[in-house]
Amino acid sequence: MLDLVALKETTRGVDIKNALDRALTKADIPLDKLISVATAGVPTKVGKNAGLIVLMESDPSFPEFLPVHCIIRREHLAATYFKYEDVVKFVPEIVNFIRLNRKTHQQLKNFIE
Repeated sequence: MLDLVALKETTRGVDIKNALDRALTKADIPLDKLISVATAGVPTKVGKNAGLIVLMESDPSFPEFLPVHCIIRREHLAATYFKYEDVVKFVPEIVNFIRLNRKTHQQLKNFIE
């Protein structure tokens, strides 16, 4: 996560873009490192005229990037609907086991690569 910014007055696409510009500048992150942007599907983010993605694409300081729709909300809805308590109960245990054991964590990283 880059930053958490409260938008106090309005939450238009331009407001979000301005907050993003300030956060990127403050963190001294080079824009050429940007390859993708994930957003929710709301108009302030993906609106055809003044959404965040359109504003970023029309700004010459931003490189070409791949806009993607965030899937976390869909996963949450699916998990809520299907109620996989048995699966969800063990996921934190598995994650903790992998992360707390250096050898296992390294094996997983090697497998993923």
